[in-house]
Amino acid sequence: MVTVSTASDLEGLEAKLLDAAKRSSDAVQTIIEAQTPLGLLHAFKFDPVGHHPMTGSKLNLIEQVNQTFTHLVTYRAVRSLLDRHPEVDEWHLNLGTTAGTDIASVDKSVAAEVFAAVTPANNNKLLKDVRRVDATAASHKYVFFHSPGYSGKQDAKKGHEDVIIIAVDVVL
Repeated sequence: MVTVSTASDLEGLEAKLLDAAKRSSDAVQTIIEAQTPLGLLHAFKFDPVGHHPMTGSKLNLIEQVNQTFTHLVTYRAVRSLLDRHPEVDEWHLNLGTTAGTDIASVDKSVAAEVFAAVTPANNNKLLKDVRRVDATAASHKYVFFHSPGYSGKQDAKKGHEDVIIIAVDVVL
């Protein structure tokens, strides 16, 4: 779990994420020149070519891609929550496989789930996250997600009107 209080805390996390992306991009350039097409895909899936977006430790590139965009959505979500809930002093971010909602105010009044996917309907991810956050005791409930073509949209799901769904952009 990571605790943040300010936008500058998020800037530090984003700097680590960008550094990991740069290091992996440099490694990929080298691998492209040395591998066959199938060998390249094998390296991305199985070799420690990538870097963890927070710690910088080595991992496979596919996992880095998945974690990077989930982290970016989380950071964008917290920026939005800082504006929406200035009364909250600290936020807990459950990045990875930590139990609980992905984002929670320390006082538990706000809870949010986040994800990045090709479409929000993939594996019913949006509906599952809406149900998960709706089941919390939080007064303010959100699902933030990134999918191409959905940026800036805000919505609610029938039967879960207490959950605000927000599509966020991750500027590249």
